[in-house]
Amino acid sequence: MAAARAAAAKVVQKETELAAMREVIPPPTRETATAVETDLERAMRALATMQNELKGKGAAVERLKSAKVPSARTDAYFDL
Repeated sequence: MAAARAAAAKVVQKETELAAMREVIPPPTRETATAVETDLERAMRALATMQNELKGKGAAVERLKSAKVPSARTDAYFDL
């Protein structure tokens, strides 16, 4: 019984803390949440693309394979 009362008191305490946090930081509006989700999806796609390119897959690899390799260091400098 004492454990149940302690658990119930802890639940009430957590609910009180959650209510206090809602007053300090309100949840985002639906529009803001949608914008954040869209931005997250775009960032995840960009991350996947970068990871694939680092693994040697994708369009960047083809550009690197077909790139002209400079014969001297000065050629590399002036090709920039």
